[in-house]
Amino acid sequence: MTLTLSNVLWTPAVLADDLSKDVAVGTTKLAEFSSAEFKPNLLVLNELKSTYNASIRLDITVGTFRFQTLTGTQKMLLRTDDFLSIKAVATAAASLTASLQIILTPFSITDKLLLGKPLSKEEQEIAEKFDLEGEIQEGAFLTYEEIFSRIFKPVRIRSLHLETGTHSFTAFADRFPQLLAFEVPAGKTLKITADEKEVASITPVSDFSAPVRISALRKLILECNDTFKATIADIKLTRYLQMLFGKMTKEEDEELWQRTRALI
Repeated sequence: MTLTLSNVLWTPAVLADDLSKDVAVGTTKLAEFSSAEFKPNLLVLNELKSTYNASIRLDITVGTFRFQTLTGTQKMLLRTDDFLSIKAVATAAASLTASLQIILTPFSITDKLLLGKPLSKEEQEIAEKFDLEGEIQEGAFLTYEEIFSRIFKPVRIRSLHLETGTHSFTAFADRFPQLLAFEVPAGKTLKITADEKEVASITPVSDFSAPVRISALRKLILECNDTFKATIADIKLTRYLQMLFGKMTKEEDEELWQRTRALI
């Protein structure tokens, strides 16, 4: 699978990557993303699923933090504004079936406080206004899943079993399409295009399904060379999202602009 993070124009997004492949003895690169691909956003490793294999360890580097883990399904929360690398280290040749879930999100002031990153004078003023440090200390801030559930308001959600070919979902009035999940058969290719930018091309070695959040403010296109399944939501384009997506300016509503900078 190929994920093109720089083509995800409308953040936040949740993306899924199929990492399944045959690995030889030694080290095999599974996935790698550098800041040049996702700046000015923040990349979050959220989940790593794989079948257990005693001969394989996963070597994960997130920024300057590196560790190894055995294979298996694991929930994670690893933020980086720098670099993400996932490698398989095998003591015997094997077939690895794995998938990766990552979050691409605006690098909020709250995230910068959590990571100990310096704030600009303007960001510091916003942090003090909303007492973001106090919110963190009291454990009041939300998880990414909770944030996304709060800011993305679905008008309708539908699960579809789609025929071979190309399927388009177009924004209308104050609503835009968002892909929430997909299922693609083994060996077939699903291409996901949002607002004329190809975000992903998926050709899994085994049947693959994943929850995602990929938005298109104009048109979402799904193309597959076999029947496949997709879950599509029509999301209301609220004032908050307009500001988050750059469709409103600071001058139009300064407090809302500040709230989106803090992602609260």
